[in-house]
Amino acid sequence: RDLTFIAGTAVEGGALIAKAGQAAQYKDSNTVINFDKFRTSKFGLARNEASWIVTRQYLKDNDPQFSDTIDAENSDLITYYADAQTTAQAVGRGEVKIGYLPLEYALLYQDGYGIEIIAAAGELQPEYVCCREVTAKNTYEEKYEAFVAYEIARIRAWEYYKKEENQERVVNIVSQYSGKEKDYVRTYLYGGVTKFSTDPNSKGIKAYVNAALNAGVLKQDVDVSANISTGAYKEALDSLIADYPANTFYQETLALYNQYNTENNK
Repeated sequence: RDLTFIAGTAVEGGALIAKAGQAAQYKDSNTVINFDKFRTSKFGLARNEASWIVTRQYLKDNDPQFSDTIDAENSDLITYYADAQTTAQAVGRGEVKIGYLPLEYALLYQDGYGIEIIAAAGELQPEYVCCREVTAKNTYEEKYEAFVAYEIARIRAWEYYKKEENQERVVNIVSQYSGKEKDYVRTYLYGGVTKFSTDPNSKGIKAYVNAALNAGVLKQDVDVSANISTGAYKEALDSLIADYPANTFYQETLALYNQYNTENNK
């Protein structure tokens, strides 16, 4: 109750996996996934895995025969594992038919554990929220102008990251800061593992909370609207557009904001 969502960092980033050589049977060109197969297949996942929450909501919204008995706590079709690695191993052994992983781990494990990707979870719900920025409500209110300045810096950093001519410098900076190998950093930042976006995506936050409720991950219904504050982000974006009216990136960022946000101001 004391926290508020103020902006985003990343969206999407999950994957649905099957044993190597078997993914095609779970796909459908019209509906992304084959509903008949998903309805009767045993799933494996680490508890609260986002790609499962997104998939379950997709089934609920699009499959007329989907059963609400398939939830996060009460189904003989679901087996829980400790982490992404043990989930991938279980799928590769055939212990479960379909697994849910962060896309990064699906790509990392697909050779060694005999798995392959059925679909990215973003194909089921584009721009579904992943990492969000939050702060205490009273801090946001007391230091609002500082948050505006902070979001200006982040939007400009996002613009810098997306320019192709800056990619190698970005990889070098992040590699040095994180201690990770450059190839790993390059794959993570620019290899399609996840999509980075500063946009708050208030609609996506509400949709994800609703999906988590439907999946049984959240036990108490909440109105998350009271915990979303996009005012500082929008003011930062408006300021950049006013200062750089010919900058197409900021115009595109505004269009993204208008598409994925309802107004949750100061």
